[in-house]
Amino acid sequence: MGQDYSQDTDHEIILEGLRAGHPTACRIVEGWLRQAVRSPRFGIPVDDVDDLVQESLTQVLDRVSPPDFKVHTSLKAFCRHVAMARCVDGIRRRRMLVELSPLLAEEFADPLERIARKEDLSRVHGALSQLKTLCRDLIRWHFTEEKSYKLIAQETGRNASTLRVHMFNCLEALRRLVQV
Repeated sequence: MGQDYSQDTDHEIILEGLRAGHPTACRIVEGWLRQAVRSPRFGIPVDDVDDLVQESLTQVLDRVSPPDFKVHTSLKAFCRHVAMARCVDGIRRRRMLVELSPLLAEEFADPLERIARKEDLSRVHGALSQLKTLCRDLIRWHFTEEKSYKLIAQETGRNASTLRVHMFNCLEALRRLVQV
């Protein structure tokens, strides 16, 4: 086929070129499709443009190949319609991929785990309130304030080894109260 194609070529001639597989006709149609796919209204990522153009071109070629196919408005409008439909499909298929921080999962624990943890904390707080004052203070100083037994002994005037024994007995009492 020795047709001279240009953007202004009659759409019937381009349609015949498409059916015959003429590369220039395919390039013209591909340009129309690319123009539609790259339209800002769809926001198609640059990486997806070639795939959508290829899908659109394949569909156009399939649709125009039967000899009884008729263009109702213009071939360019038909091609743009196909491209826009592929863009909408591409948007529907597209999933937003975002790298998640591992800390995010820690912030939003499983709801059942969160409830269980809350119940556990409530039991521990209740059990702590039942302990002697020395036990509550020892647990707070050692675990919350992260003080060593030596430092606690210096501040309280007690022996560090005696405080360790007290802590052992306090933790045993706490375990019994929490299990009840």
